[in-house]
Amino acid sequence: MEHHEQSTHLPSHISSALSRKSHLQPSHPSSITRPLIESRSPGPTYEYHNDLSLRVSVHQNFDSPGFPIDHPGRSRTDHYYVNKETILRSLRSGHQADTFRSGTSDRFPSSADVYRLGAIDRSHYPVFHQMEGARMWSRRECKARREIAAVIKYEVEGMPKHGIDVEDPNPPFYEKRNPLQVEHTPEEARAVGAHLRLCLKHVGL
Repeated sequence: MEHHEQSTHLPSHISSALSRKSHLQPSHPSSITRPLIESRSPGPTYEYHNDLSLRVSVHQNFDSPGFPIDHPGRSRTDHYYVNKETILRSLRSGHQADTFRSGTSDRFPSSADVYRLGAIDRSHYPVFHQMEGARMWSRRECKARREIAAVIKYEVEGMPKHGIDVEDPNPPFYEKRNPLQVEHTPEEARAVGAHLRLCLKHVGL
């Protein structure tokens, strides 16, 4: 796209924030919340990723999470492009595929600082922070044993249970706002949803 062709001179207030790594400072809300989550996601079963490079490729930031090439969210007016191929990450999920591809763990909690210009809403601060957790089940490995939905359900049954009832009025998928992904069967989507809800209960969110 044409707006990727020029380099961006990063403003001084952004440049000064790059080495700050606020989300790793002891008094930052992320550093207060993160140990609580990690205590319920212990290593070595879980890997922690909190200090990955903030400079990512355009492919990592947009293509890997599934942004179409013509998506307005790729615009230079909303992001800090270092050059046509490199960007300051605007979402933590840009690291997700590479983290799984490394093959060292199939589950992880993570946190990161992210950067957005915010041409639409200039009232927000351009540097903020995201936390996420991810779990992957290999369809190739599961088929050697049993169907993947059954594997997920078995894992759910073995997770700690709590006396907390969380009511979710939303179905696991619905066509207009949260359609079923073509890669998943309805049973798989329901199993993943049940796993997610129980994980949230477990960390007390």
